[in-house]
Amino acid sequence: MYLPGIILERYGWPGFVVFAVPNVVGCVAFGYVLNRERSERFLARFPAATTWFSWITILLHVYFGVWLLTALAPVGGASVWSPLAWTAGAYVVALLLSRMGNGGWLVTAAVVYAISLTALIVVAPEQAWHLEIFTTQRPMALAALAPVIVLSFLLNPYLDRTFHRARQQTPSRHAFLVFGIAFTVMIVFTCFYAPSTGWLPWLVVLHLAVQSVFTVGAHLREIATSPALPKNGLRAAAMLGPLAGLLILPLASMVSDDPHLGRDLYLRFIGCYALLLPGYVLLFAGPGRPLARTGGALLTYAAIVLLLAPLYEAAFIHHVEWLLLIPGIAAWLWLAIRCLIR
Repeated sequence: MYLPGIILERYGWPGFVVFAVPNVVGCVAFGYVLNRERSERFLARFPAATTWFSWITILLHVYFGVWLLTALAPVGGASVWSPLAWTAGAYVVALLLSRMGNGGWLVTAAVVYAISLTALIVVAPEQAWHLEIFTTQRPMALAALAPVIVLSFLLNPYLDRTFHRARQQTPSRHAFLVFGIAFTVMIVFTCFYAPSTGWLPWLVVLHLAVQSVFTVGAHLREIATSPALPKNGLRAAAMLGPLAGLLILPLASMVSDDPHLGRDLYLRFIGCYALLLPGYVLLFAGPGRPLARTGGALLTYAAIVLLLAPLYEAAFIHHVEWLLLIPGIAAWLWLAIRCLIR
């Protein structure tokens, strides 16, 4: 719920469309592509990869909480420690949420969505006059990014264990269409607080906080029930490990005084969803005929990620987006060839 603001500022309204449309389509398509049996088979084939997806997602949210609260806190005094304390407290709440049954989750989801919807209704009229500042910017740079953005949003949902849980427990695949509509409302909301620089209305902070805690709690539940982790200290360590995200920004600030450090670290996290995770789906899960997960294939995947990571760094952080045009087109060609020879 924060990335659209960065995209709007960099690429204008066309960038928002390139972000929002495949995001919603990917989420909705998940419910139609997989039925309950296919979802169960997918989780059985990829227990570790889907668990890693949850772990990375939680780590991102912990980092984001510290970054957001650090940016909002007053300079000096307790501001150094209070973002860490508040984020850690929110994590404890998420841990408690992760232990709820399905009924509790439905009620909590309704409350969280109501809070976000209330924030939208209140904030949107106050911020609407800012929207005219987002004009078309750097269209060729956006065109170079588009293949990577679209493919990422179409593939990432298949590693999301919370999506699989919803698909398996929902009697109708059309429920994902309803979710897509509700999700679209939240994405549109981001346009109204994207113009805010240096501050955010308190209702927006509340919206981001409750959405983040809910998301972290949902993914903690998936880690707690993942068959990839034995029921011992390793599972407990996996659930508490993302708290390491509390230290990322403070430690990085000790070696860099870059005013954009927090945003750049956030975008590096987003790079996982643009390269590391969709790359795994593309190679080993499908669509089309997937590769066998042999030791050699996994080493090749790791090598590809390491070789491409500097290109993603240059594109996301240093605005050299054209470098992603070749890997983006290559990924789509790979997908097309695999589907044709299936």
